[in-house]
Amino acid sequence: YDINQKGKRIGILAFKILKKYRELAVKNIMLNLIEDEQKAYSIVKENFIHLGISALEVFFILNNPDKLKEMVVPHNFHILNEILNKGKSMIWVTGHIGNWELMAAYMGYSGYPVTPVVRDNPSKKLGKFILDFREKFNCPCIIRDQKETLKENIKNALISNKILGLLIDLNVKNVRGIYSPFFKNQAFTMTGHVSLALKFNVPVVIGTIHRDNSGLHHINIKGPFEIKMRENFEKTIKYYTKFFNRELENIIKKHPEQWIWIHNRWNL
Repeated sequence: YDINQKGKRIGILAFKILKKYRELAVKNIMLNLIEDEQKAYSIVKENFIHLGISALEVFFILNNPDKLKEMVVPHNFHILNEILNKGKSMIWVTGHIGNWELMAAYMGYSGYPVTPVVRDNPSKKLGKFILDFREKFNCPCIIRDQKETLKENIKNALISNKILGLLIDLNVKNVRGIYSPFFKNQAFTMTGHVSLALKFNVPVVIGTIHRDNSGLHHINIKGPFEIKMRENFEKTIKYYTKFFNRELENIIKKHPEQWIWIHNRWNL
């Protein structure tokens, strides 16, 4: 079962027929990363191939969970272990880089108490599939749209020796956020990772995944970062929101074909 070859074919087909997303991705890259149109199209084509392979990888490990640890290489996990061994919780900042679903599955399958905060997917079938997939790998989610239980669920995670996962790279509505630099343009960015770290006095780590040329996935942990109050609350939020955006930006620049350029991040 050659995931890479089949995923590549799916990705190339999607690249050809999904004109709206292809053109949006090219536009995003040309306004934020590289102005050469030909190179931008090349990155977008590789991006579609990456997404095609990623989708098949999810289905593959769903049926072959024992293969997960053969596909993923962890780096700097001692950072997580040291925090958890002290009985502390942490906030895991990440983005839609690499095969992020594979990362969530690996963390849960490896026994790490990860609880991502996610939005309710516009597609009910896809949303249910993703939630069921994460549950299978012991990675239960907090649904951001369930307002009546959201605050309590987040609080419970941050006082009970868990890892609260937050993906901060989407253009989302109905969340607290500010406009902050992301690549060459301002992007509305949620600020919960900063305000929650301050409120609960927990460290923040950055954890991302990428696929190498051989098909292996690498999860890299960076941190921990202690969020310290600056002159005032507003300036603290602004400073650290910009800081974590820049950190993600630098990671994406190393593997630009593995981020979701098809997302309307900047409303440009």
